Amino acid sequence: MATRSAPRRKPKSAAKPAAVEKSAGKSAKSVDLDAISVSAEALGKLLGVSRKWIEKLAGEGVIEREAKGKYPVGAAVRGYIGWLKDDQRRSSKTAADSRLRDARARLIELRIAEQSHELIETEEAIATVDEIIGTIRAEASGVAATVTRDVEIRDRIEAAIDGIFSRAAARFEQKAVALRASGGDDQAVTEDDS
Repeated sequence: MATRSAPRRKPKSAAKPAAVEKSAGKSAKSVDLDAISVSAEALGKLLGVSRKWIEKLAGEGVIEREAKGKYPVGAAVRGYIGWLKDDQRRSSKTAADSRLRDARARLIELRIAEQSHELIETEEAIATVDEIIGTIRAEASGVAATVTRDVEIRDRIEAAIDGIFSRAAARFEQKAVALRASGGDDQAVTEDDS
């Protein structure tokens, strides 16, 4: 058998939030919220926080406390709003600090990668590849002479080798320009990739 409990009553100490203006027929009357003082519990209900939180904020000087544990509503609301805005500023500063820490960590990772030769500078990589290709070209230039003594065939072989190296040099120059511009983005030069 279910029993019905009596409806809950509001505590007598609970205060209704004060209205800034009260309409009385055609005229409106302003209320001075600084002249109204309420208990910590009533102020907590108004601001949507607990009585303990109100007392903590008062202890920190965020909310002004009058004698006998009363709080002026206007000053308390202004103090609480100011504290919330300051809290947003702090979290924004924390986010900026986090981004700075991430950037510093990334810089350290890059330095470590460079020192362990997992990462090299673009110009160093281009110079190394250029040197290797130059060595191969110098060695290939003697191939025609070792294959035949016939000048006509030798000229055709040299022309074919020169064509290969000219096309390779042009392609290498394209990639070097793209690498310098993009910092290593492989998608920078896509027209001649096929």
